[in-house]
Amino acid sequence: MTDDGSTSFIEGLSSPRLLSTHLPYSLLPKRMTDDGSACRFIYICRNPIDVFVSQTASVESPKKVLLLKYEDVKKKPLECVRKVAKFLEIPFTPDEENNKIVKEIVELCSFENLSNQDVNKSDVLLATLISSGKVKLAIGLIIYHLK
Repeated sequence: MTDDGSTSFIEGLSSPRLLSTHLPYSLLPKRMTDDGSACRFIYICRNPIDVFVSQTASVESPKKVLLLKYEDVKKKPLECVRKVAKFLEIPFTPDEENNKIVKEIVELCSFENLSNQDVNKSDVLLATLISSGKVKLAIGLIIYHLK
C-alpha cells in the first residue's frame, strides 16, 4: 500500500502475485476474500490469539485460507513446503519427490544459505522466481525466510 492508501500498483505486477501483509483476514477487501476470488491466504502465526482468529478463517474458508503455525514451520519445514504447494494447487509430483526436490528447496532456502545474500533483503528475488515459473522455490524461500 502506498502512503496515500492506494493499492493500484499491484495491478501492474504479473500473475501470480505474492504479497505479504499483517492485516487480519477480516480487514482484507471483500473482492479478495469472496468465494469467487482466486486469491489465497497463508497465515503463519505464533501467538495463541492469532491462531484462534486465523483458525476461524481457515475453518470458514478452507480453500482460501491455510493456517501454519510458526513452530511447525521451524520443526517440519519439508512438510510445510509440501502443504503450501498443495494448497496453491501446485503439489510436488512423484518424480520431484523421488529426486528430493522438496529437500533441495528447503536446503537452498535455509537460513544458513540465505542469511548473507543481499538479494534476499528485497522482494526482487521472490518476484523473479515467481515470474520465471519457480513458484515452488519461492514457497520454500518464504517458509525459510520466516525462520
